[in-house]
Amino acid sequence: MIRKTWYNARVKRLSKILCVILPFVAAVVLFTACSPRGRTAFITPNCFNTVSFVAAYASENELNAAAEEIGAEFAKIDNAIGLSLNSDIAKFNDNDYDGAPLEISEITYNLLNEAKRLYEYTNGAYNPAVGRLVDLWGFSPRLNSGEDASPALPYDRDAKDDKGQPVQTVPDEKYVTAFKSLTDFGEVETSENGGRYYVTKPSSGATVDGVTYYMEIDLGGIAKGYAADVAAYILESRGITQSYVSVGSSSLSLLESKNDGWAVSLRHPRDNSASYATVYAENTAVSTSGDYERYFVQGDKRYCHIIDASTGNPINNGMTTVSVFGRSAAEDDALSTALCVMGKDAAIDFINANLTDCRVSFVWQNDSTGSFEFITNMESGYELADFELHSSAKDGKITYVA
Repeated sequence: MIRKTWYNARVKRLSKILCVILPFVAAVVLFTACSPRGRTAFITPNCFNTVSFVAAYASENELNAAAEEIGAEFAKIDNAIGLSLNSDIAKFNDNDYDGAPLEISEITYNLLNEAKRLYEYTNGAYNPAVGRLVDLWGFSPRLNSGEDASPALPYDRDAKDDKGQPVQTVPDEKYVTAFKSLTDFGEVETSENGGRYYVTKPSSGATVDGVTYYMEIDLGGIAKGYAADVAAYILESRGITQSYVSVGSSSLSLLESKNDGWAVSLRHPRDNSASYATVYAENTAVSTSGDYERYFVQGDKRYCHIIDASTGNPINNGMTTVSVFGRSAAEDDALSTALCVMGKDAAIDFINANLTDCRVSFVWQNDSTGSFEFITNMESGYELADFELHSSAKDGKITYVA
């Protein structure tokens, strides 16, 4: 039902200046306090390995019907591009895939094309072809389901803590080097013929200890944003315009608010019970990425789930959290990841050159001082509760202030 028109429709609307990260509990509390007519409905089934909900000023029947339709669309997206056994992406990732064009759904086709555009736009900083590296470093659903990893692969580690519980550890460098060679997302080809859609996987592989591995992709860096955009389209088509949707706590579509915008909080990257800023926003989209959702510590070093394809390693550049507001939630989703990968200086340059129509904020940990610095191209419209402001902004451009 949801076709490519969702994207153009949302781009025209998503141009307001403020966006936020919306922690789940705070979102419910702040919204339901606005009015006795405000309601929240969970979106089921749970897709994208997260909890999603929609909040609106609408009747219970209207909201529940919208949530049911949204849930059905979410299931279609997850079944198409998730890493479940029978999804298009799981079939693409299958090591036995022979390199011939693989027929895929229109959803997968559209998302792959958008991902390819954003891969090029960010000069590879956003790169879905890090799927094999994400698995190598222990952050894939295969290794985080709560059950034994299936199937077991030669590079899996069997480390345990002093209580006998499995722990994540740094992989062998030979695998990092090999899998880094499988990250040219530009080699992935999509095509359409007579209303049928196809993707062709690169045939080149990397061999380690006699086992050959091929490219794997992971669209998790764009899927939740796409879902938030689809949900907003459904809400608007039903006339439920005073509403918002949260897909996890990382991608949101905020429609009209009843008052002066939705009151939301930016999560502290090192304390999930605290926030460091409050922002009011409406009629916009937002996505955020950070190094705090999935990570492990070995020795005195932190390893997070955001992988830099150029090194094959988790980012280690001080970027702790990035929020991008505007355009579509799908694009924001990819851009927030890309800016994390770029690092402070390159991120500022990219924002100043390409994102002056958006509102972007990030927190960078200064390695020399250990302090957290808040950097943004927003000139106003936010209340900073923690961290020091280390930037000035004018016309959507950032000047870093040491």
